[in-house]
Formats: sequence, C-alpha cells, structure tokens
Amino acid sequence: GTDANVSLIVYGDKADSGPQALDNSTNNFERNQTDVFNFASQDLGSIQRIQIGHDSSGWLQGSGWHLRMVEITDLTTNTTTTFSVNKWFDRKQPPHQTTQV
Repeated sequence: GTDANVSLIVYGDKADSGPQALDNSTNNFERNQTDVFNFASQDLGSIQRIQIGHDSSGWLQGSGWHLRMVEITDLTTNTTTTFSVNKWFDRKQPPHQTTQV
C-alpha cells in the first residue's frame, strides 16, 4: 500500500472533474483492500478515461502502490464505469511512473 497523497481526474465527453484528492477517515490504499470515495462534480457526460497517481510522499513504508481497478459510479444516473488498471505506481517498479492514464 501507500501513504502517499493519491488523486484522480475523471474525463468525460463533456468535461473533466479536475484533480480530486482521494482521502477519507480510513487507512486507504492498503494491500487487498477496497477503498470508496465520493466527490461532487459538474456533468462530465459519458466517462471516457481517468488519470490517477500519487505524489510519492509516505517515506516510512515507501510510496509504491499497485492498483488493480477503478470503478466510478455516477449516482445521478446509477451508471458504473470500470477501468482495469493492474499496474504499479512506483518509480522502482515498471513502468516507473507515479501517475498513469
């Protein structure tokens, strides 16, 4: 897992969400854990892609983090879009990046 600050941008065919900090009152982004976040946004239209990453902070355990997937649910339309990621977000692991689209 990571203790780094993780953020997400959701891109739709009408707009994007801008950077959204993914944080809540639990210990997020730990191994074999599902994390849930909510944020309000303008109408993005049909979800097309995401950009997710972290700031490499969290030195104690390291900032490396493996992300399996992201599900985004529009609570207005009850539409869920799933992105299979299955990548490391770590400068020490291929593809050696902390932000990916």
